[in-house]
Order: sequence, then structure tokens, then C-alpha cells
Amino acid sequence: MRLPMVGDPSGLAGFDPKILIDEERADKMVQHALDQGVNYFDTAYGYHGGKSETYLGKALRPYRTKVMIATKLPVWNIQKTEDFERIFSEQLSKLQSGLP
Repeated sequence: MRLPMVGDPSGLAGFDPKILIDEERADKMVQHALDQGVNYFDTAYGYHGGKSETYLGKALRPYRTKVMIATKLPVWNIQKTEDFERIFSEQLSKLQSGLP
């Protein structure tokens, strides 16, 4: 999921962690998608310098029972079982979600 970034109208800046998500423009994008019936959103731990999950969790919080969110676990950060559990828990928190 590529979100608009502050100062980057073209969306070509990549996922530079120093460039913030343009939340005002992203909110409009997400709302337009929802209005058109989109109910599946995709993100990942590393997207937008680790900020995509947090943004999407906040933006979709009011719609959480109506949408599905997919994310990806950063396997390069997993060295032992505890790492998986810690990072997965972090992702759920950033997405403002939890296990049913």
C-alpha cells in the first residue's frame, strides 16, 4: 500500500522513513476507497518506514468490523519464537486490532 507522502505529489519518494505520510490526502484516499466498496487493505511492517500500519490502524478504526487488513511479518527480524510473538503483538497494536 503506497500512501501519499508530505511534499511528494507524485508518490515516487518511496518509503523513506524521514518523509511522513500525508494523512490529509491519505484520509481522502481511504474514504474514497471505502465509499466505493473497498473492504480489504494491505500493509506491511516496513511500509513507509514502519508508519503504514499505525496510519492504517487509525484511519480504519471506525470501520474495523467492516474491513479486513492484511499485513506482513518482517521475517528478517525473527531470530527466535519470542521475536515472532513480540512483533506480531506490536503489529496488532499499531493496527488497533486484536485477535477475536
